[in-house]
Amino acid sequence: MAGAEKSGLLGRVSFSGQSNAEADAPPLWPAWQRLSDAGVWLHWHLPLLKHQDDAGTLLLGSAQFGSRLDGEALAQWWQSYQQQGDAALAQLEGHFLAIILDRRRQCVTLAVDRFSTIPLYYAAAGDGVALASQLPLLRHAMAHRPALSMQGIYHYLYFHMVPAPLSVWEGVHKIPAGHLLKISQGRAELVRYWQPVFLPAASGATQLRTQSAAAALLVERLTTAVERAGAQSSAAFLSGGLDSSTVTGLLSRQREGDVDAYTVGFDAAGYDEMPYARIAARHFGVRHHELYLQPDDVVEIVPKIAGAYDEPFGNSSAVPTYFCAAAAAAAGHDTLLAGDGGDELFAGNARYAKQKLFEHYLALPAWLRAGIEQGVERLPALGQVPLIQKGYRYIEQARVPLPDRLESYNFFATHEPAQILHADLLAAIELDQPLKLLRDTYQAVTADHALQRMLWLDWKQTLADNDLRKVSVMTQSAGIQVRYPMLDDALIDLALQLPPDWLLPGQKLRHFYKQAFSDFLPQQILTKPKHGFGLPFGVWMRDAPRLRELAYDALASLKKRTVLRSDYLDQVVQLHQHDHAAYYGESIWIYMMLELWLQAWHD
Repeated sequence: MAGAEKSGLLGRVSFSGQSNAEADAPPLWPAWQRLSDAGVWLHWHLPLLKHQDDAGTLLLGSAQFGSRLDGEALAQWWQSYQQQGDAALAQLEGHFLAIILDRRRQCVTLAVDRFSTIPLYYAAAGDGVALASQLPLLRHAMAHRPALSMQGIYHYLYFHMVPAPLSVWEGVHKIPAGHLLKISQGRAELVRYWQPVFLPAASGATQLRTQSAAAALLVERLTTAVERAGAQSSAAFLSGGLDSSTVTGLLSRQREGDVDAYTVGFDAAGYDEMPYARIAARHFGVRHHELYLQPDDVVEIVPKIAGAYDEPFGNSSAVPTYFCAAAAAAAGHDTLLAGDGGDELFAGNARYAKQKLFEHYLALPAWLRAGIEQGVERLPALGQVPLIQKGYRYIEQARVPLPDRLESYNFFATHEPAQILHADLLAAIELDQPLKLLRDTYQAVTADHALQRMLWLDWKQTLADNDLRKVSVMTQSAGIQVRYPMLDDALIDLALQLPPDWLLPGQKLRHFYKQAFSDFLPQQILTKPKHGFGLPFGVWMRDAPRLRELAYDALASLKKRTVLRSDYLDQVVQLHQHDHAAYYGESIWIYMMLELWLQAWHD
């Protein structure tokens, strides 16, 4: 893949304050810079600003303070940190990685931004802590190669990625979004320095006077965010959805149409959004670059994509993301603007509307719900009536609390784990850990409305752990940078002030956002049904022998490992061939990517 130049951050912090790590540091690439301090060594090949004085050393990448980033702003923030300590991290804006060597407090602090757009891994190493921005780099700073984590593998099978703070290696952790790792006095402590505070839903005490005033503010702030993110040599992803169309359109307006936009299409019914991307491109007058992928394109690149991720990663839309990024990089662009984040800030995911229907039932008085349920239970003979069956299922699901209800259709909720997982894996894991992680995250926010808590959960897992990781790794692999204007801090702050009834009145997803941009976006984009950016892998497999061979070979190799039952994998293949190709094709993709990742990084 194109992004072959090694970059990142690597280091070790000694608890004793005296370390031989510097002498033992492995030889690295000549371009890497080095910083040594008492018990600390760091190597980096990242765009980090450095500030150093008697109080300590600050390394800061990609952040802003007071809407700017320069030496003066850096010194100003450093003074705030000296006065406020870790609380000053909440004042940093943008996508950043902060490393603070604080001599006065005798500690080292490592922090990632609100969405962990620059990841940081850490693990115990000798008499201290090893750290790195990429898992392969972390091995340079550890005394031993870590073993594969069976719990991490199970989390991948459950979520199709490994969510923070877990990793796929034993003893290795990721710093979660909005957190810092403080290393001091012989211990390392993970601390949350930022979490959102949503407007109390019942109070109506929004500082925004009217929806129209709030909508105007949204347009103003997103326009500023695109302007700040869009360098002259930047291009845009364009899927034809609300967010990529808005970002592309704002960039075009700022440059009077001098913009390149990239779209991947598929010759497969239900997967191709090219017609909508063309509508947006014509409407905003941009140069539109169309790429149509074929199964053989995927065969060549999939093993490389699997190996590009630090951990197993199962989001199939990584493939079109990579091809868009590679095309933009080949054309000479150095940055792509992505539209990720709009659905999670402004209530665009279908599950929000669906869960609202269940919450209506739970809002009924307890005596009324009890009467309904008792009445239903006394009518077993009517259980065969389709409408009554639907009512049974509705009540059954409604009684499951959030966030567990969000996983009602997860494979491990609808199937017995013992029928899926190899006995050795089953014996080594705790089956309830994924749901425990979801519950802990769901409850760890100041919010009093289910929609707000679901948004927060998606900020952490859908964005930080999945979509942003997908795009960031694929763009880096293609040799191009990415910016996320939808996740500008000013937009996040605005989203926190919007009442749930503005965001999702009735069942109208993205209502507030659509109203704000109703005069800007084409009507066809505003009214189009929500569409994913996925890959027609399961459909293609039926008629593409090379793709099928790649998948089946991977599953055959996976059978030799103690991860999934062989008979279960055989069953999935049979169901794909004779039942629902798209649905079971997605399962095969998840398992294939796990095996290809294991071949690349573990074997």
